[in-house]
Amino acid sequence: MDALDLADLPACTRCELSTTRRRVVVGSGPRHAALVVVGEAPGAREDEGGEPFVGRSGQLLFSLLASELGLNREECFVTNVVKCRPPLNRTPRALEVATCRAWLDLQLSAVSAPAVLALGNVASRALFRHELPMATVHGRVQRAGKLSGVATYHPAAALRGGARVLETVRADLAVLADLLTVARRRTESAEATQRAGEQFAALLRPGDVVLLSGRLGAGKTTFVQGVARGLGVSERVTSPTFTLVRQHQCRNPWGIVTLHHGDIYRVNGLGEVRDLDLAELVEESAVALVEWGDVAAEVFGRDVMRVDLFVEGDDARTLSVSGYGARTRATSLRDWAVA
Repeated sequence: MDALDLADLPACTRCELSTTRRRVVVGSGPRHAALVVVGEAPGAREDEGGEPFVGRSGQLLFSLLASELGLNREECFVTNVVKCRPPLNRTPRALEVATCRAWLDLQLSAVSAPAVLALGNVASRALFRHELPMATVHGRVQRAGKLSGVATYHPAAALRGGARVLETVRADLAVLADLLTVARRRTESAEATQRAGEQFAALLRPGDVVLLSGRLGAGKTTFVQGVARGLGVSERVTSPTFTLVRQHQCRNPWGIVTLHHGDIYRVNGLGEVRDLDLAELVEESAVALVEWGDVAAEVFGRDVMRVDLFVEGDDARTLSVSGYGARTRATSLRDWAVA
């Protein structure tokens, strides 16, 4: 089969839903989104208007995102697992989900965001690749490729189920809040990325853990070099890919004695991460920066910061900071973002 191109999605005829739909509901939102929202499939109003979540469910959804996360629709990339309305709004069939999944994967690759919200069983199972019921998985942080995310009940279920379901959704969104971007900073050169790291060091305190992610060449080690300079490390800092962790002695006014610099690029899965006892890097007088750290998030728990580096061009980068640890010092991070 020929490679897919998102430009061809509005004319897709890959499954039988193309014979009954009025239009393909592609989805919409910014390329650099604060959140990716994935629902099940379009309904009648969406099929008519071409936009997802425009009915009562959509009104409730974006009211909740505004009240619980401080996000409006324009900050989110919103789409569905299945892009065409199933007849009579029936649940999408497994073949339809599987056929349309390739389009969703392309969209997730094209959008940079710190987290994803899956609404309902179809979206939860497709995104996070499981067959468990929503009652089991809602509110748990899961992985969908490069994205961390949370599943919760579809807003239509909240409209039907009343206050009990609505409170569950609110609690699930509170978990999601810790994954969202607190601050973004754009850099135009390796030197600027390093300087951003040096200024970031002033926000760190003993015991902090920072997990860094981004594709090869995104500048993770460059950022760490800046942090090391800001913490008063005098020796040369290089990637510890083959040694997994290097320790550097620091001199600074914040009581940080040691910088643990980890790189788990060559580690295969969470099981091997657990075997490495990386949690031992959390010391009262140290900070730990772990490259490719998204796979280690579960080991360190929730009180961490995440720095995701997105490549914007030959030298330009966007640094996105998220996590519960980041939310506790949001004001300082926002000042850092505009420095």
